[in-house]
Amino acid sequence: MTRINRERSKDIRLMREQGKSTREIQQHFVSLDINISLSTLRSHFREKPARRTGPRKLHRKILAAIDDHTNHTLSAKDLQHLIKADFGVLLGLSTIRMARRKLGWTYEKRGFAWRTRDESQEER
Repeated sequence: MTRINRERSKDIRLMREQGKSTREIQQHFVSLDINISLSTLRSHFREKPARRTGPRKLHRKILAAIDDHTNHTLSAKDLQHLIKADFGVLLGLSTIRMARRKLGWTYEKRGFAWRTRDESQEER
């Protein structure tokens, strides 16, 4: 199966706009030593839409709030209710946990702790 990159896909659309047939486009790619099927060519005739079209829930203000409110006792469920009250956005518990990990928080027996690389190297 031949994978077509964005540049080649753009070339396919350009040749199609110029009025070339599918067979002519296929022959052009065969001359470049790229074997491509007709169905693959047809799938590249139109530009594909972006995957994420809507706004994301987890924006910078919410990430800052998660970072500010993460302490030793606040659970993900409590933080979920707090974000719902402040921003009107319902985040999933796994999203909150993932955001905490990305922000550098780790969970230990005594609660959440901010860990830096130097501290973890010394403990090892």
